[in-house]
Amino acid sequence: MFNAISTRNTFPETFDAFKQTFPNKCEMERVYFCLTCQYGYSDTPSAEVVCPVTNCETTKKDFFIVFSLEDQIRETIIKYSQQIKDYEKHIVDFDICDINRGLLAQAVMSREDCKFITLSANEDSAAAYRSTTKKPLYPLFLVVNNLPPHLRFDKNNLIIGALWFNTGKPDMALFHKNFIQQCQRLRNGIQVESEFYKIIVLQNCLDSVGRCEVFCSKQFNGKYGCTICLHPGKVIQNQVRYPYQKSKLRDDQSTRKLMMQVHNSEKGESVFGIKGLSVLTGIPDFDIIKGLPPDYMHMVNLGLTKLLWELLIEGDSDNKSQPYYIGNFKQLIEHRFQAIRLPSSFPRRIRNIVEHAK
Repeated sequence: MFNAISTRNTFPETFDAFKQTFPNKCEMERVYFCLTCQYGYSDTPSAEVVCPVTNCETTKKDFFIVFSLEDQIRETIIKYSQQIKDYEKHIVDFDICDINRGLLAQAVMSREDCKFITLSANEDSAAAYRSTTKKPLYPLFLVVNNLPPHLRFDKNNLIIGALWFNTGKPDMALFHKNFIQQCQRLRNGIQVESEFYKIIVLQNCLDSVGRCEVFCSKQFNGKYGCTICLHPGKVIQNQVRYPYQKSKLRDDQSTRKLMMQVHNSEKGESVFGIKGLSVLTGIPDFDIIKGLPPDYMHMVNLGLTKLLWELLIEGDSDNKSQPYYIGNFKQLIEHRFQAIRLPSSFPRRIRNIVEHAK
């Protein structure tokens, strides 16, 4: 469009030309797929190629982009080699709890006498533009756990594994295939200058909906929808809820067996909420249960805090008779709220109780 307006070839017209114009140390490639059934092509298909899936047979295609993890990891290690060494010594000297000192990391690293780099993955969809909801941006990011926290979570040090920008969410097997293949190669190790490192992925953080899709299980609002335990759920007011009860915890070994059982079954029925084989079972040394931690932000901060507030302040006559009800002290609560002085870095003020109720 810009070339047409300017009447000259000012901007690159193809993807390959774009990459040559803006060189990047990180290799990237397109993964083409069928727009109708999301069948993944092994190479770049021509426009006339018909989807080989039975009853699909369309020529409509699109692509998403995958990135080289090894290039980005190597660049990060070289850039922060001294900070990684200093932080490794620091957490031992001051007995600091961090993910690389946890059970998941130590269970793997204690088996081999070599240096390890561990990664944490994160993926979620978001509208790329305010006016764009039908084509969400779905990135797969990773962070290097060996970095000190202030560098680990710096946006400039994020490692990008894949980038989806298309209608709807991606098929999880298609989207993660290249990522898992890279993880399998990285597990064997890479040479970074004079040091040799083995790379492992310890966890993948997703919201409640995304976790069930990657885990290949029923959602949190269905029977056996918990990815941590075998609570069956209970139908309350036509909705599945999870009242407190002691339930058997899921574990990696038995869950993998259950996934294979469902995957190989011809019935196509879920068992204990499992609908098939999770794509993450292909990641070496990945714990399919402990490696998918509950999402604190959505499970605690979103909705639940508001519910607790309403129980404490508002509610019907039954609720007002409960010992935890403090709605009679609204004036005192309001006075104490308004007495709080926030730092200048906080852009939003504390709302009063009336505004909160709205």
